[in-house]
Amino acid sequence: MKKKFIISWIVLGAILVVSYYLLGGFTKVKLDLIQEPAFEIVGKMYHGTPYDKTMDSLVNAIHAQYEQGIIEGTFSICFFENPDEVDTLDILIGIIPENPIAILPEGFTKKSFKASAAIKASIEAEAVVAPSATETNNKIRSFAEKKALTISGVYIEKYVEDFRIVTVVPVVKTGNSNQKQI
Repeated sequence: MKKKFIISWIVLGAILVVSYYLLGGFTKVKLDLIQEPAFEIVGKMYHGTPYDKTMDSLVNAIHAQYEQGIIEGTFSICFFENPDEVDTLDILIGIIPENPIAILPEGFTKKSFKASAAIKASIEAEAVVAPSATETNNKIRSFAEKKALTISGVYIEKYVEDFRIVTVVPVVKTGNSNQKQI
């Protein structure tokens, strides 16, 4: 009886480890310095506290419009400050369009970004087992310090696929004397 109990726990443990692996649980955050051309995000602004029902409703509404194909592109959320360091968020929930948008959907706004370089953090894992946004942002800050870069303060999360999230953070290169935009 005791042997069956131990074997059952070993089998259950193996199933959990394999499931965790298949969902991408052992995936590391991949960091790169990329050349980032200008792009824009079309969506709706949110100003308020994190994890608020209003924010959740807005994310769900914009994501539903994205799934309906109202605007073709990549579902994204743009944080105008490091979300780990503020109590009140200023974010733009929307879509990075594949093609320029001539007429915005009702209630939408458009923000343009131009940076010649950015830190790109890629995560390929199911959201349930992926590294947290806080962990990813800490890795981005550490990467920036090692490369003598200053983060601009804008964090753009691109939800590329179900198992792939890319965070892009425009940077400023720091030298011994002056700071200059790269």
